[in-house]
Amino acid sequence: RKLFAEEDAVSSSSSSSSSLSTASRRIMSMAARVGEPWISGWSKGEFKDFLMDCGYRVLSDTGAEDYNETYLKSIGRSLDDQDLFCMERFVVAEAI
Repeated sequence: RKLFAEEDAVSSSSSSSSSLSTASRRIMSMAARVGEPWISGWSKGEFKDFLMDCGYRVLSDTGAEDYNETYLKSIGRSLDDQDLFCMERFVVAEAI
């Protein structure tokens, strides 16, 4: 089994960037200001397909949008949408 951590963001030039959180846009802007534009990004489905092409099967795929339901609800807590940093995903996969 392997744990993959991958940015789940889109390029700052993409028309989809307006759907990113304020924190995500701020990080992308800071990176661009120092000459490192954010150029990578995978959707959940694209990353799953990529791993399958490389011989892996996804066992779990967790992103910030999953934190409330998976980890915080059972202890009576939650994060507001503006507090979720939705640029990373954590994927556990196994070789097939």
